[in-house]
Amino acid sequence: MILDTKNKWILFTVWMTLQAILLSIFHNVLQFNDTIGAIANATYCYENKVLSPNISNIWDVYIQAPGFTNYLTLIYLVFGTFKAAQWIALLMNGVIILELYWLTNRLYNQRVAIIAAILYGMMLSNIFASVYILSEVPFLFLSLSGLCLVIRGNIKNLLSGSLLFALAYTIKPLVLAFLLPSFVLLFLRKCKLTHYIALLLPFILSLQIYATYNEKTMGYRVTTSTTGGFNLCMSTTSPHPNFSVFKDSTHCGYIPNNSKYTFAQKDSIRTHQAIGYIMQHPIDYLKVCLKKPFWLFFMDTWSVPPLVKIDDYQYAAKADNPQHAHRILYIIRCVWSIPYYIVCILFIFALFKRKNDLLSERGIMLLVALLGIGATCIFTVEERYKYPYMFVFAMWAASLFENKIFPRNSQKIKKS
Repeated sequence: MILDTKNKWILFTVWMTLQAILLSIFHNVLQFNDTIGAIANATYCYENKVLSPNISNIWDVYIQAPGFTNYLTLIYLVFGTFKAAQWIALLMNGVIILELYWLTNRLYNQRVAIIAAILYGMMLSNIFASVYILSEVPFLFLSLSGLCLVIRGNIKNLLSGSLLFALAYTIKPLVLAFLLPSFVLLFLRKCKLTHYIALLLPFILSLQIYATYNEKTMGYRVTTSTTGGFNLCMSTTSPHPNFSVFKDSTHCGYIPNNSKYTFAQKDSIRTHQAIGYIMQHPIDYLKVCLKKPFWLFFMDTWSVPPLVKIDDYQYAAKADNPQHAHRILYIIRCVWSIPYYIVCILFIFALFKRKNDLLSERGIMLLVALLGIGATCIFTVEERYKYPYMFVFAMWAASLFENKIFPRNSQKIKKS
């Protein structure tokens, strides 16, 4: 029986309340190094009334998610504390699951939408998603919101979606995994040229304005992260981050006297050296790339703080027997990941069962995940890097239950 409107909102309220309780308990958790760096940059921006990037970043190793830094600066300006970002992320997380419901209901039916939302909501990483002040939630919020507007289809929504994609690009260039399928969607719908222009023009213009502003204030046309060369160098010998390679004079990531180079020069040098290494050692690089999906999908607890003492990476590293301690930690984390494993199994089964959907608007969602995950695996990977695409897994996993509950809705999906 389909949940009525009242019960659906009760379920949503319980999910949001659970997140609020957990955030209240873990709001002082030790943040990631990426967070600490972003907060330091945002503090500088606030105190000096500038945007990110700025002249203080010229000699940095790289520019990290300038859009996210500006977002944190705005939060501090309004609320006087960076912790407000956790509560805003909680609200964004709520919008994300509502958008997943709306999108699935539009592409399938209400029953599939409810199941998709339940599958997405039961994954532990999504319940704790607001605990760490990271760019993942704001990025997905902007990208998925933009995609939903594109799905609606009219010119006004395309213009708005394009602007959201541009904002997401200043956080992660991987928003292209959402933008490119959007053009495929317009093609499938046989849209007019004006629709393509409406989707592309605001994206290009807004980023060009941002680049021009940065060129005038700091001398470089920066619009997003400049971590490409840095991450590509690490990825040549390791599937996951290994910062020690930059101190190894035999590694392609090593730059003698690197402090005398700007962030742009460092990125150019490392990109050139990494490509050179890959061209000379293609088999070795391919072997590393084949390991990346394992580390990306091994488990899904990136946002879950240590819930018990032995569930702590720092504790495991300092234990008398670190190997044994890490094995225990991985077992615990795999237990936390059971709901995620269920979604993945259903998703894989759906790929075979619903293969007729691949060349439809439903397949566009799969293209988002394919492009995003594929691009991610060119560089180094961490388990949280798959987060922006897990809504696709939940949607496709839920699609298995479409025909088993009531006849498939064969009505053609119409544009708003």
